[in-house]
Amino acid sequence: HQIEHVGERHALYYHLRVKKSLFRKGFEHYIAFVRGDESQLLHAEENVSVSMTCTNRELPMLLRVGDINQPTKDNPSFASFRNITRPSVPLYPVLDGSLHWSLLSNMSLNYMSLLEKDALKQILRTYDLPSMNNRQAARVSQKKLDAIQRIDTKPVDRLFAGVPVRGLQSKLYLAQ
Repeated sequence: HQIEHVGERHALYYHLRVKKSLFRKGFEHYIAFVRGDESQLLHAEENVSVSMTCTNRELPMLLRVGDINQPTKDNPSFASFRNITRPSVPLYPVLDGSLHWSLLSNMSLNYMSLLEKDALKQILRTYDLPSMNNRQAARVSQKKLDAIQRIDTKPVDRLFAGVPVRGLQSKLYLAQ
């Protein structure tokens, strides 16, 4: 990053890198701080405050139904609870940059774009995060997408709270 001067001080920057872990499944995050006056503070101690949301990677997958049953300080004393299903499988992000372009192109869409079968399939594929991490989920999703036969759309008028409203009615045809 380029260092900027803000008033009498140098502006501070940070750089975050995310890489696949070499030692276990998942990712490692690295943060570097950049500043123009580093020579003056080379051996100075500093505090950094970071807010993070972290996981235990795949450790929760070892839990069974009913294992999550410990109250926290925020739980009311009269409530008891336990998990009724196993924790979900972690979904890791796609780091190759391809997802960014798909998400950006979807931001330019409007409802008219969703009226075409191929455009709808592409949007559904873009937001199908489980299939990006799991081959079986990808096969199931592809079968569902292949079942989309056509979309028929026509304009309709409806009364909404006594006021006529014009809109579109779309019918999605699927193969069984």
